[in-house]
Amino acid sequence: MYKTRSGRDQPVAPTNLFDRYFAVIHRYIARRLPADDADDLAAEVFLAALRGGYDPAVGEIRPWLYGIATNLVARAPPYRDHAAEGAQPRGGA
Repeated sequence: MYKTRSGRDQPVAPTNLFDRYFAVIHRYIARRLPADDADDLAAEVFLAALRGGYDPAVGEIRPWLYGIATNLVARAPPYRDHAAEGAQPRGGA
């Protein structure tokens, strides 16, 4: 289940979740990592989401997906290398 903007609970259907949020999650990652890495990592976000079980009591699902993406980006070697060198990640964020 996940909360819609209206506050109603909706079941988490894998295809709906992927179709609805993949593009925004991919763009978020692609601003921080090379495009090839973004493709793989965006898919990993949804695998982790489906394995992790979303608790609708926490709130909307979109910020939760961004949190997963942020954690995966932080663990990705290219991002760590840029941060270690003092350079900003791709996209300047």
